[in-house]
Amino acid sequence: MTRRQSSLMLKWRRRMEASSSREKVGFTILTYNILAQMYAKRLDMEPFSNIENYEMITSWSYRRKRLFREIKSYGMANDKQQHQEMPEIICFQECDNYQKYWRKKMNNKLNMYSTYTEKRGKRNGCATFWRTDRFVEIAHLDLDLANLSDLIDKGKETNYMYGRRDTANLTLLQCKLSSKYLLIINNHLAWDPEYPQVKLSQMFYILQQAYNMIQPYNSSSTVSVVLAGDFNSLPNSEVYNLIVEGQAVVPTAKPLSFNSDCNIFTEASVVTSGKTSQQHGNSKKGVEQVMFNPFGKFKSCYREVRGNEPSFTNYNNGFSGTLDYIFTVDLGQQQDKSGQLVCTRVLDTITEEQASEHKCLPSLTFPSDHIPLVASLTW
Repeated sequence: MTRRQSSLMLKWRRRMEASSSREKVGFTILTYNILAQMYAKRLDMEPFSNIENYEMITSWSYRRKRLFREIKSYGMANDKQQHQEMPEIICFQECDNYQKYWRKKMNNKLNMYSTYTEKRGKRNGCATFWRTDRFVEIAHLDLDLANLSDLIDKGKETNYMYGRRDTANLTLLQCKLSSKYLLIINNHLAWDPEYPQVKLSQMFYILQQAYNMIQPYNSSSTVSVVLAGDFNSLPNSEVYNLIVEGQAVVPTAKPLSFNSDCNIFTEASVVTSGKTSQQHGNSKKGVEQVMFNPFGKFKSCYREVRGNEPSFTNYNNGFSGTLDYIFTVDLGQQQDKSGQLVCTRVLDTITEEQASEHKCLPSLTFPSDHIPLVASLTW
């Protein structure tokens, strides 16, 4: 078996108590930063320029075929217990050539409709696809995260730090089999590790906008939420804490201040309080600022099933770490746990040996510097 073939034989990790999930209505979701071609072109340098046939790694004409073949391969995952169909929902980050290629390709070949949110001034963004025989679109919201610069008062640093052209795509679907509402939050946060407060503010902004978006649908029924994408944040980050712990401390020496007409960062959702710490035997008074997740606590699909997150989801020249996730939460009739989303299985990720086939990703086998995550969920 070649390494190319082995990428099609990843195994499912199952949740032990989910043995009766076949009787329930469910779906499978895939999230994948597919590496925008504008960034792939920059790989014509070390270590790729010294690799034989490196043009096949970075060329769009080759990459698009490998990307689509890889996506289709997850409909043939190694699961002897039941036939595996294509994921019903697919989330792309760094999706370019959307109008020219992906929208038509996914519709014609996989029977999927889609929504797309492009980054301001860039030719890539977040695209969400769903199978038309399973879901119908109810609402859609494009979020331009550069709008944070109009909400956060940070002086001269505001436009540079908070005006970053990142994006999120919010698509509210309704399941044709169960009539349940499902909100897909597909996002791509800022990359720079020097500014964790920017990433945290972006995540809070997305969550608050999503919470506001589904209120009209939440009064009479439960709305399930799947939060997926490239968070550019490790499992020990403030962004991760905000999502799974329901709150996070803003990592700044001085508290953030917000414009007076801002209705997103309110006193109830961002709490600033005094804090006393001990340094060298002396008491020091400071200020601690905490952001609260309007949804409460999300669950991580991979951590729920495997006990931990993958060891890496991004493997490039100089960095290896986990930046991509799939989270779930239900808003509404919380007492009815039978109607809440449960992750029944996740697809194993590739090994470091596979990822290092050509020192780092992308490679001839794996067409992006990120790896996809795949999870099956039931109501």
